[in-house]
Amino acid sequence: MNPFELLNLLLRLALSAVMLASGLGKFHDPEGTRQAVRDFGCPASWTRRVARALPALEIVLSGLLLIDATSGSATVALSLLLAVFCASMSRLLLQKKAPPCHCFGTLHSKPVTRATLARTLVLLGLSVLCGGLPTHSITGTWPRLTGTALGFGWMGTAMNRLAGAMRRRRPATRLRVGQRLPAIRSARGQWLDQLLAKDRPTMLLFTSASCPPCQDMEADVRYWAEALREKLHLVRLTTSLEATEELVPLSEEDLGLLDTPTPGAILVDPSGTIRIPAVSKRESIEAVMRTVVNTSQ
Repeated sequence: MNPFELLNLLLRLALSAVMLASGLGKFHDPEGTRQAVRDFGCPASWTRRVARALPALEIVLSGLLLIDATSGSATVALSLLLAVFCASMSRLLLQKKAPPCHCFGTLHSKPVTRATLARTLVLLGLSVLCGGLPTHSITGTWPRLTGTALGFGWMGTAMNRLAGAMRRRRPATRLRVGQRLPAIRSARGQWLDQLLAKDRPTMLLFTSASCPPCQDMEADVRYWAEALREKLHLVRLTTSLEATEELVPLSEEDLGLLDTPTPGAILVDPSGTIRIPAVSKRESIEAVMRTVVNTSQ
Protein backbone atom coordinates (compact mmCIF):
# COMPACT_ATOMS: atom_id res chain seq x y z
CA MET A 1 0.00 0.00 0.00
CA ASN A 2 1.26 3.46 -0.92
CA PRO A 3 2.23 5.28 2.32
CA PHE A 4 0.36 8.40 1.19
CA GLU A 5 -2.77 6.35 0.58
CA LEU A 6 -2.36 4.76 4.01
CA LEU A 7 -2.15 8.23 5.56
CA ASN A 8 -5.28 9.22 3.65
CA LEU A 9 -7.06 6.17 5.07
CA LEU A 10 -6.03 6.93 8.64
CA LEU A 11 -6.98 10.59 8.38
CA ARG A 12 -10.40 9.82 6.89
CA LEU A 13 -11.14 7.34 9.66
CA ALA A 14 -9.99 9.74 12.37
CA LEU A 15 -11.80 12.79 10.97
CA SER A 16 -14.96 10.75 10.43
CA ALA A 17 -14.94 9.57 14.06
CA VAL A 18 -14.35 13.11 15.35
CA MET A 19 -17.15 14.61 13.27
CA LEU A 20 -19.54 11.80 14.16
CA ALA A 21 -18.90 12.36 17.87
CA SER A 22 -19.25 16.12 17.43
CA GLY A 23 -22.51 15.87 15.49
CA LEU A 24 -24.17 13.36 17.82
CA GLY A 25 -23.01 15.28 20.90
CA LYS A 26 -24.58 18.46 19.52
CA PHE A 27 -27.74 16.58 18.54
CA HIS A 28 -28.26 15.59 22.18
CA ASP A 29 -27.48 19.12 23.39
CA PRO A 30 -29.87 21.36 21.41
CA GLU A 31 -29.95 24.13 24.02
CA GLY A 32 -26.16 24.23 24.33
CA THR A 33 -25.69 24.11 20.55
CA ARG A 34 -28.15 26.92 20.07
CA GLN A 35 -26.37 29.06 22.67
CA ALA A 36 -22.94 28.25 21.23
CA VAL A 37 -24.06 29.25 17.74
CA ARG A 38 -25.30 32.51 19.25
CA ASP A 39 -22.06 33.08 21.19
CA PHE A 40 -20.02 32.47 18.04
CA GLY A 41 -21.71 35.45 16.39
CA CYS A 42 -24.67 34.05 14.47
CA PRO A 43 -27.51 36.61 14.06
CA ALA A 44 -30.50 35.92 16.27
CA SER A 45 -32.83 35.38 13.31
CA TRP A 46 -30.62 32.54 11.97
CA THR A 47 -29.65 30.90 15.24
CA ARG A 48 -32.39 28.28 15.50
CA ARG A 49 -31.99 27.08 11.91
CA VAL A 50 -28.19 26.97 12.08
CA ALA A 51 -28.29 25.13 15.42
CA ARG A 52 -30.61 22.51 13.92
CA ALA A 53 -28.58 22.12 10.71
CA LEU A 54 -25.11 21.97 12.25
CA PRO A 55 -25.34 18.52 13.93
CA ALA A 56 -26.90 17.03 10.78
CA LEU A 57 -24.16 18.55 8.62
CA GLU A 58 -21.40 17.11 10.80
CA ILE A 59 -22.97 13.64 10.85
CA VAL A 60 -23.42 13.66 7.07
CA LEU A 61 -19.82 14.80 6.53
CA SER A 62 -18.56 12.02 8.79
CA GLY A 63 -20.26 9.49 6.53
CA LEU A 64 -19.21 11.12 3.26
CA LEU A 65 -15.58 11.08 4.36
CA LEU A 66 -15.64 7.28 4.24
CA ILE A 67 -17.07 6.98 0.73
CA ASP A 68 -14.36 7.03 -1.95
CA ALA A 69 -16.39 9.04 -4.46
CA THR A 70 -17.33 11.80 -1.98
CA SER A 71 -14.32 11.92 0.35
CA GLY A 72 -12.62 14.71 -1.61
CA SER A 73 -15.69 16.98 -1.56
CA ALA A 74 -16.28 16.12 2.08
CA THR A 75 -12.78 17.22 3.10
CA VAL A 76 -13.29 20.55 1.29
CA ALA A 77 -16.62 21.12 3.06
CA LEU A 78 -15.12 20.07 6.39
CA SER A 79 -12.15 22.42 5.91
CA LEU A 80 -14.52 25.32 5.25
CA LEU A 81 -16.59 24.47 8.32
CA LEU A 82 -13.51 24.24 10.55
CA ALA A 83 -12.19 27.52 9.11
CA VAL A 84 -15.45 29.22 10.15
CA PHE A 85 -15.05 27.76 13.66
CA CYS A 86 -11.44 29.02 13.84
CA ALA A 87 -12.42 32.52 12.72
CA SER A 88 -15.22 32.69 15.28
CA MET A 89 -12.97 31.45 18.10
CA SER A 90 -10.26 33.95 17.14
CA ARG A 91 -12.77 36.78 17.30
CA LEU A 92 -13.95 35.68 20.75
CA LEU A 93 -10.39 35.45 22.05
CA LEU A 94 -9.53 38.89 20.68
CA GLN A 95 -12.58 40.25 22.51
CA LYS A 96 -11.40 38.39 25.66
CA LYS A 97 -14.58 36.32 25.81
CA ALA A 98 -14.63 32.66 26.81
CA PRO A 99 -18.12 31.17 26.45
CA PRO A 100 -18.50 27.36 26.52
CA CYS A 101 -17.74 26.05 23.04
CA HIS A 102 -20.11 23.03 23.16
CA CYS A 103 -17.81 21.59 20.47
CA PHE A 104 -18.84 18.01 21.25
CA GLY A 105 -22.20 18.80 22.85
CA THR A 106 -23.00 16.53 25.76
CA LEU A 107 -19.74 14.60 25.29
CA HIS A 108 -17.41 17.51 26.04
CA SER A 109 -17.70 21.27 26.47
CA LYS A 110 -15.18 23.72 27.90
CA PRO A 111 -14.77 27.49 27.64
CA VAL A 112 -13.14 28.72 24.45
CA THR A 113 -9.39 29.11 25.01
CA ARG A 114 -6.25 29.19 22.91
CA ALA A 115 -6.08 25.43 23.35
CA THR A 116 -9.56 25.09 21.83
CA LEU A 117 -8.46 27.20 18.88
CA ALA A 118 -5.23 25.21 18.52
CA ARG A 119 -7.15 21.92 18.50
CA THR A 120 -9.48 23.19 15.80
CA LEU A 121 -6.55 24.48 13.75
CA VAL A 122 -4.95 21.03 13.94
CA LEU A 123 -8.17 19.43 12.70
CA LEU A 124 -8.30 22.01 9.91
CA GLY A 125 -4.72 21.20 8.90
CA LEU A 126 -5.42 17.46 8.92
CA SER A 127 -8.53 17.96 6.81
CA VAL A 128 -6.61 19.98 4.23
CA LEU A 129 -3.80 17.41 4.21
CA CYS A 130 -6.29 14.56 3.80
CA GLY A 131 -7.85 16.24 0.79
CA GLY A 132 -4.47 16.64 -0.89
CA LEU A 133 -3.46 12.98 -0.57
CA PRO A 134 -4.30 10.21 -3.06
CA THR A 135 -7.53 8.50 -2.06
CA HIS A 136 -7.27 5.03 -0.58
CA SER A 137 -10.19 2.83 -1.61
CA ILE A 138 -12.47 1.94 1.30
CA THR A 139 -15.75 1.43 -0.54
CA GLY A 140 -14.53 0.33 -3.96
CA THR A 141 -16.44 -2.97 -3.91
CA TRP A 142 -19.85 -4.00 -2.59
CA PRO A 143 -18.43 -6.09 0.27
CA ARG A 144 -16.20 -3.16 1.34
CA LEU A 145 -19.08 -0.71 1.06
CA THR A 146 -21.30 -2.98 3.14
CA GLY A 147 -18.61 -3.48 5.76
CA THR A 148 -17.96 0.25 5.96
CA ALA A 149 -21.68 1.00 6.33
CA LEU A 150 -22.04 -1.59 9.10
CA GLY A 151 -18.99 -0.26 10.92
CA PHE A 152 -20.23 3.33 10.61
CA GLY A 153 -23.66 2.29 11.88
CA TRP A 154 -22.20 0.43 14.85
CA MET A 155 -19.96 3.36 15.76
CA GLY A 156 -22.84 5.81 15.41
CA THR A 157 -25.11 3.71 17.61
CA ALA A 158 -22.46 3.45 20.34
CA MET A 159 -21.71 7.20 20.28
CA ASN A 160 -25.41 8.05 20.20
CA ARG A 161 -26.06 6.01 23.34
CA LEU A 162 -23.07 7.56 25.08
CA ALA A 163 -24.14 11.10 24.16
CA GLY A 164 -27.68 10.41 25.39
CA ALA A 165 -26.39 9.01 28.68
CA MET A 166 -24.10 12.02 29.17
CA ARG A 167 -27.04 14.38 28.61
CA ARG A 168 -29.00 12.75 31.43
CA ARG A 169 -26.07 13.08 33.81
CA ARG A 170 -25.08 16.60 32.88
CA PRO A 171 -26.38 19.47 35.06
CA ALA A 172 -28.05 22.44 33.43
CA THR A 173 -25.69 25.32 32.67
CA ARG A 174 -26.53 28.96 33.30
CA LEU A 175 -25.57 31.92 31.19
CA ARG A 176 -22.13 33.31 31.99
CA VAL A 177 -20.30 36.61 31.66
CA GLY A 178 -19.09 37.02 28.06
CA GLN A 179 -21.89 35.01 26.48
CA ARG A 180 -24.43 36.49 24.09
CA LEU A 181 -28.11 36.74 24.92
CA PRO A 182 -29.96 33.67 23.64
CA ALA A 183 -31.85 34.06 20.36
CA ILE A 184 -35.24 34.89 21.90
CA ARG A 185 -38.18 36.56 20.19
CA SER A 186 -40.99 38.26 22.07
CA ALA A 187 -44.65 37.52 21.42
CA ARG A 188 -44.73 40.85 19.57
CA GLY A 189 -42.14 39.64 17.07
CA GLN A 190 -39.12 41.57 18.40
CA TRP A 191 -35.75 39.90 19.03
CA LEU A 192 -34.18 40.77 22.39
CA ASP A 193 -31.26 42.32 20.50
CA GLN A 194 -33.66 44.86 19.01
CA LEU A 195 -34.70 46.03 22.48
CA LEU A 196 -31.19 46.94 23.63
CA ALA A 197 -29.85 50.48 23.80
CA LYS A 198 -26.98 51.20 21.41
CA ASP A 199 -25.24 53.80 23.57
CA ARG A 200 -25.48 52.41 27.13
CA PRO A 201 -25.95 49.13 29.03
CA THR A 202 -29.36 47.51 29.22
CA MET A 203 -30.83 45.79 32.25
CA LEU A 204 -33.34 43.05 31.54
CA LEU A 205 -35.70 43.05 34.53
CA PHE A 206 -37.89 40.00 35.14
CA THR A 207 -41.17 40.45 37.01
CA SER A 208 -44.41 38.55 37.45
CA ALA A 209 -47.93 39.54 38.42
CA SER A 210 -48.04 36.56 40.77
CA CYS A 211 -44.84 37.62 42.58
CA PRO A 212 -45.50 39.79 45.68
CA PRO A 213 -41.89 41.11 45.86
CA CYS A 214 -42.26 42.25 42.24
CA GLN A 215 -45.36 44.23 43.11
CA ASP A 216 -43.58 45.79 46.09
CA MET A 217 -40.82 46.98 43.71
CA GLU A 218 -43.19 48.58 41.20
CA ALA A 219 -42.76 52.17 42.43
CA ASP A 220 -38.99 51.73 42.68
CA VAL A 221 -38.79 50.36 39.14
CA ARG A 222 -40.53 53.42 37.75
CA TYR A 223 -38.17 55.66 39.71
CA TRP A 224 -35.09 53.77 38.51
CA ALA A 225 -36.18 53.93 34.88
CA GLU A 226 -36.55 57.70 35.08
CA ALA A 227 -33.57 58.56 37.29
CA LEU A 228 -31.04 56.37 35.45
CA ARG A 229 -32.25 56.70 31.87
CA GLU A 230 -29.10 58.56 30.79
CA LYS A 231 -26.86 55.73 32.03
CA LEU A 232 -29.02 52.61 31.91
CA HIS A 233 -31.74 51.33 29.61
CA LEU A 234 -34.37 49.27 31.41
CA VAL A 235 -36.35 46.53 29.64
CA ARG A 236 -39.01 44.70 31.62
CA LEU A 237 -39.78 41.09 30.69
CA THR A 238 -42.64 38.85 31.75
CA THR A 239 -44.84 36.04 30.45
CA SER A 240 -47.14 36.81 27.53
CA LEU A 241 -50.27 36.36 29.68
CA GLU A 242 -49.18 39.21 31.94
CA ALA A 243 -47.98 41.61 29.26
CA THR A 244 -48.91 45.29 29.16
CA GLU A 245 -47.50 48.16 27.13
CA GLU A 246 -44.63 48.50 29.62
CA LEU A 247 -43.82 44.78 29.72
CA VAL A 248 -42.22 42.74 26.94
CA PRO A 249 -44.06 39.41 26.62
CA LEU A 250 -42.01 36.22 26.39
CA SER A 251 -43.05 32.58 26.45
CA GLU A 252 -42.39 30.42 29.50
CA GLU A 253 -39.92 28.40 27.41
CA ASP A 254 -37.89 31.46 26.44
CA LEU A 255 -37.91 32.79 29.99
CA GLY A 256 -36.52 29.39 30.97
CA LEU A 257 -33.57 29.87 28.61
CA LEU A 258 -32.64 33.02 30.52
CA ASP A 259 -32.99 31.07 33.80
CA THR A 260 -33.76 34.09 35.93
CA PRO A 261 -36.09 34.11 38.97
CA THR A 262 -38.54 36.90 39.70
CA PRO A 263 -37.74 39.51 40.60
CA GLY A 264 -34.44 39.18 38.77
CA ALA A 265 -32.17 40.95 36.33
CA ILE A 266 -29.41 40.50 33.75
CA LEU A 267 -27.08 43.30 32.64
CA VAL A 268 -25.90 43.32 29.02
CA ASP A 269 -23.80 45.67 26.92
CA PRO A 270 -25.03 47.23 23.64
CA SER A 271 -23.79 44.21 21.63
CA GLY A 272 -25.95 41.83 23.68
CA THR A 273 -23.03 40.36 25.62
CA ILE A 274 -23.74 39.56 29.26
CA ARG A 275 -21.84 41.76 31.71
CA ILE A 276 -23.54 40.58 34.91
CA PRO A 277 -25.46 37.29 34.81
CA ALA A 278 -28.74 36.57 36.53
CA VAL A 279 -29.24 38.10 39.97
CA SER A 280 -32.36 37.93 42.10
CA LYS A 281 -34.04 39.97 44.85
CA ARG A 282 -34.25 43.71 45.18
CA GLU A 283 -30.95 44.19 47.00
CA SER A 284 -28.96 42.44 44.26
CA ILE A 285 -30.76 44.35 41.50
CA GLU A 286 -29.96 47.66 43.21
CA ALA A 287 -26.32 46.56 43.55
CA VAL A 288 -26.15 46.01 39.78
CA MET A 289 -27.54 49.49 39.20
CA ARG A 290 -24.95 51.01 41.54
CA THR A 291 -22.26 49.18 39.59
CA VAL A 292 -23.49 50.75 36.33
CA VAL A 293 -23.59 54.23 37.89
CA ASN A 294 -20.10 53.91 39.38
CA THR A 295 -18.65 52.55 36.13
CA SER A 296 -20.09 55.38 34.05
CA GLN A 297 -18.73 58.13 36.31
